[in-house]
Amino acid sequence: MTHTTLRSEEMFDFCTQMSMILAGGLSVEEGLEIIGDDTENPHMKEAAGCLLEKVHVVGSFSAALDEAPYFDTYAKKMVEIGEISGHLDNVMKELALYYERSSDLKQSLKEALTYPSVLLLMMWAVVGIIVWKVLPIFEKVLLHMGAALQGTAASMMRFGQLFATASFIILTLFLLGGILLAVTFRKSGGKSFLSHLFMTKQLYHNMVMAKMTYALSLFITSGYEMEEALGYLRDVVGDEAVQKKIDACRSDMQEGKSFSQCLREQTLYQGVYASMIITGFHSGKSDEVMQKVSTLYEKDVDTSISTFLNTIEPVIVIVLSVIVGIILLSVMLPLMSIMSSIG
Repeated sequence: MTHTTLRSEEMFDFCTQMSMILAGGLSVEEGLEIIGDDTENPHMKEAAGCLLEKVHVVGSFSAALDEAPYFDTYAKKMVEIGEISGHLDNVMKELALYYERSSDLKQSLKEALTYPSVLLLMMWAVVGIIVWKVLPIFEKVLLHMGAALQGTAASMMRFGQLFATASFIILTLFLLGGILLAVTFRKSGGKSFLSHLFMTKQLYHNMVMAKMTYALSLFITSGYEMEEALGYLRDVVGDEAVQKKIDACRSDMQEGKSFSQCLREQTLYQGVYASMIITGFHSGKSDEVMQKVSTLYEKDVDTSISTFLNTIEPVIVIVLSVIVGIILLSVMLPLMSIMSSIG
């Protein structure tokens, strides 16, 4: 047995099937048995069989997940919330959508970065050849022709050599950085990559807030007190900055402040989302507004993904085109100067 965490595609398949089974009135045990019998994926079959055995022993799906490595932390916490709130079928449906989006995001990132990465590698090779082969040969040919580089032509040639060498070093650092980011992305499931990269910080924040808001809406719908719900949310979000804000909100609520006050003061939600939530709580429609805000955050995630993918590729292409253009000009201008003087 491999005993490894299910991939995003497998989690989507597993959660989709389980949500339909639970919505149909069947139990978790029956669902695991059906998935194990019907799936052709050996990893999912192994996971379903192992979880079924553990459910029989420990008595609950969430407890079984804690003793098995097949689900990640977010899925485990959401299943626990689903069992506590009585909305496990809805939770499994939302988890399926979450992992579908996660799988699409990873695939989109791979597709968007493949072409620029290949282009970067090609340019690294081209610039390297120019630095170590072409420019030295070019100088030897000119000397053999009896032409000497002087004045502006000599300065341009030296600049071209220095710029090409610097570009080669910078491209090498970019390649090494890209490899490091790829390894980090693979090991962390993309979280570290998304949370620290300048262009994806907002995307990561929106993903965290969408998860947290949906979980909070489940507790509100189930009649839980906000302070108790926030206690469960801390482990769901998995982001240190948001966790600190949740802890601060709980502390303020224990001192007698309302959730609306804490939300504003600790900036757990900001802007129009904060206004929507406060209005929803004052009007007695907190569950509806939390579901609406969760949906809006998911739309923000989609927008952030599109913006990132539409920006990264042209930026890399433009930068590399500028590098090549400057190198070519620094070589061609001296050549044109020499040819005109010879003529």
